[in-house]
Amino acid sequence: MFLSAIVSKVFDEFATRTFGIVLRSIMNKRAESAREIALEEIRSGNGNIVLNSLDQDEAVAILWRYLRAAEEGAARINLRLMASIMAGNKTAPFIHADEFLIWSDLLTSLTKTEIVLLANLHKECSALDWSQRDEVTRKAMIPQYFQTEHEFEIAAFALIRTGLIVQIAISGWDGPEGRLGGVFKTSPRMTKLARLADFEGALSREANVP
Repeated sequence: MFLSAIVSKVFDEFATRTFGIVLRSIMNKRAESAREIALEEIRSGNGNIVLNSLDQDEAVAILWRYLRAAEEGAARINLRLMASIMAGNKTAPFIHADEFLIWSDLLTSLTKTEIVLLANLHKECSALDWSQRDEVTRKAMIPQYFQTEHEFEIAAFALIRTGLIVQIAISGWDGPEGRLGGVFKTSPRMTKLARLADFEGALSREANVP
């Protein structure tokens, strides 16, 4: 019994020490990757860095939220979009830390496929009507990201939760087989977010990472 207790304690201490070393290594790698992404986005911007316009407390709050997302394992593209907001641009409205926290929570909840869908749908918003935007987006994503119309619509419906897209119902729908009777379009909320975060640019820069 005594020997079992000693053995158990030794293994517990070894596991704890090893776990701590491994965890620190993982956290350091994530922090370094997040730093590189932030610097890349700042270099790709126009010098209108959001953090420069904020007081110290707000700037720290934004950086802390960004680093926390990295520590929790947020994907690189999600971090890049967050960093894009920090980097700023000429058309972006001024934001405070509390707004950055809201956008960060939203961005970290998105999958890469959802980000691509949003970028494609928003890209066509100025030149085409609702149904054309929807059609062009579907053609860009099927079958590269989705095998069927049904899979595309499941993902689009899931994005409605974010308030970034909406579905427009069409009365007397007689569209292609497999569609549920409407088209998807970006919302004013997505328009605002796209002014803050460079979706197309972030996806392009991430695709070029070796």
